[in-house]
Amino acid sequence: MIDKYNFSEIEKKWQTKWEKDDVFKVTEDPDKEKYYVLEMFPYPSGKLHMGHVRNYSIGDVLARFKKMKGFNVLHPMGWDSFGLPAENAAIKHGVEPSKWTWENIGEMREQLKELGLSEDQVEELETIPYAKLAEAYLKTSPAVAAAGGYIGNMPHVGKEYLGDPVQHGFTEHAKTIPLLIGTALGEFDFGPAIPGKHSIPREEAIQMLEKKYGEHTEELLALYEKAYPGKSPVDLLAVDTIFRLPTMEFIKERSKTPESVTYSYQLTYEFPLLDGKIAWHCSEIPFVFHNTELAPLFNKEGETDKLEEAISGAWISFAKTGKPVIEGVDWPACTEGHEPVMILDVDCEIRHNVDHELVPLVEKYGKMTWMDSENIQH
Repeated sequence: MIDKYNFSEIEKKWQTKWEKDDVFKVTEDPDKEKYYVLEMFPYPSGKLHMGHVRNYSIGDVLARFKKMKGFNVLHPMGWDSFGLPAENAAIKHGVEPSKWTWENIGEMREQLKELGLSEDQVEELETIPYAKLAEAYLKTSPAVAAAGGYIGNMPHVGKEYLGDPVQHGFTEHAKTIPLLIGTALGEFDFGPAIPGKHSIPREEAIQMLEKKYGEHTEELLALYEKAYPGKSPVDLLAVDTIFRLPTMEFIKERSKTPESVTYSYQLTYEFPLLDGKIAWHCSEIPFVFHNTELAPLFNKEGETDKLEEAISGAWISFAKTGKPVIEGVDWPACTEGHEPVMILDVDCEIRHNVDHELVPLVEKYGKMTWMDSENIQH
């Protein structure tokens, strides 16, 4: 038995053998049950970081475990090349987009090999032709925009769409369509859960918050605890403004028209991962489609299933009648100056203008500067 693990020597030996024997190559095998492992593709806007290592290590463990259990495992890797992060990074560094993208893909591929992950490189997927599209867009969009042409990111302005509703209002037809709109409390909180967050001493929690909010911490914390009683103070770090502020503005504008019917919600549920992971982007989707059982790690009997019934039932009711219904809770539509927000949690309830004081100040004093598009990587 060796006293010290020689990382470079041992890893190189076995990775070379795996590559030589092509042990991760996938072929059709009707005698084996299929299993598909897919992690989010990285943006090739830079190099891999520890967040990637964490993400792909988890998938690698699962893929290897299933392979050892006799499954025919497909574990592909790819590159999310079609998007603003790669484009903005190329602009920032003064490099032509296709060159920047392909160079980063090459470097990321080598980094992944060094990690020894069990991906089938034959099944590598690339969401291209991003580079060629980006080049064409960058060359032509300024002239098209200057001429009053359409350059994307919004529907065409016309009879059915007047432009950004907050600035241009709604068509007469749009005013009559019932709308259900909402966000998750921690939309962009993609980091890991904070272990033991409910047992962190208040003084320590305030110190964590002060790193982001500085002298405004006490003011923001008081508003947060008023809006979301019972939540951990450290989750103030996760409060979303990127989606929530525009949503508030949209509802405010739409509610000026009496015939417009708008219902608002916010998912604030803490998933039972470690000591609670606050709801993040799109995490209401399995509740809506009534299939939370497909993610057992995030389920808690008597809570998740109960909330699933409430959310799924409300969405079905809205689709049928134009009004969401949760049994035992009256869900009124928004009116001018008044946003009844349905809080979707262990106990669903309406809170009026729940975060109208909090969110603008979170944006002002603790804006999510890490959202610079070059640094967002999946």
